[in-house]
Amino acid sequence: MPIGALNQFSLDFRFKARVVKKPPLRQYTNQKGTGQILSVDLIDREGTLIQATMFNETAEKWNPKLEENKVYIFANGKVGLSNKRYTSIKNDYCLTFGHETEIQECGND
Repeated sequence: MPIGALNQFSLDFRFKARVVKKPPLRQYTNQKGTGQILSVDLIDREGTLIQATMFNETAEKWNPKLEENKVYIFANGKVGLSNKRYTSIKNDYCLTFGHETEIQECGND
């Protein structure tokens, strides 16, 4: 599935994309407490960009495994509307990866 085909009703998706931006894991504090957040920018072969965000245990799990400029197959997660205050990517949607998310490194194609 290309990234451009994702929408809020996409439940069981799988796509191949390159990590084009991976900032360091960040700490956050809000009214619910403290935690960690990792956001990565992904691009598919059609050139469509999307931002994916992970929190807490999921962020800790995938932070050391994801590398910029490497290609991965991403499966499962939640598709939501993008908040333009927190991203410069021109995509109406963003991804949130959780414990159900599967990420597998593949060849650098």
